Amino acid sequence: MKCRILLIVGFALIYSSTLYARTSGTYFGVGLARTTVNIDAMTFETLPYSYLFTGKPIFFRSSQDNGTTNSSWSLYGGYQFNRYFSVEALYQPLGEYTRSGSNKGLVDPNLVIKAGFSLSSSATISDIDRLSLQGYGLTALGSFPVTNYMYLLGKAGAFYWSGKLDRSTTFESSTSATKIVLSSESSSGYSPIFGIGLRIDVSRSLSVRGEWSRISGVGSGLSTGNSSADIASFSAQINF
Repeated sequence: MKCRILLIVGFALIYSSTLYARTSGTYFGVGLARTTVNIDAMTFETLPYSYLFTGKPIFFRSSQDNGTTNSSWSLYGGYQFNRYFSVEALYQPLGEYTRSGSNKGLVDPNLVIKAGFSLSSSATISDIDRLSLQGYGLTALGSFPVTNYMYLLGKAGAFYWSGKLDRSTTFESSTSATKIVLSSESSSGYSPIFGIGLRIDVSRSLSVRGEWSRISGVGSGLSTGNSSADIASFSAQINF
């Protein structure tokens, strides 16, 4: 009797574990992401506008509200050919980032007047550079089973990014403030993307994933130069 019970339990455990062993099919996922772009490492190719009016050097700083890290989200979908290999497409907003700085005291107020502003020599001039990034990726995904329902993930592929950089300056005195949009430029390009992660199959139709990914060489063609984006994400995946 005990042997029969043990056999039944054993077969039940084996059968239940195979329920999670999904071998192929399409899937779709949505996740929350935390994206970090190394803005401080970017080299801006033009002088801040305030330098032209003050003759003073300016040190950009990452703004406290946006900084270099943004909360974002992601969408992905793909096809799993077998337990070990999938191909998937990804849409990933990379966030919006700002660098700012300011100078006080105008060297030559006449320059400001000639430019069409009526400001005192004690005015503050603030420069803001705002960068927004997003893109699409196509990757090959390798799955390495730890158990029938847990997999280590590794992916590599290409990411098509697009970016927009807006540069503006605000002239501000005790009585007025005037904002000027100096330039707005856009660029796009392809960059490599790779990452690692862990997937757990909760059931045959539902999985959860935790991942870290890096996109290298983002921003080429903009005045910011190249940078890299690091993405930490957690997602829920529906398997069809």
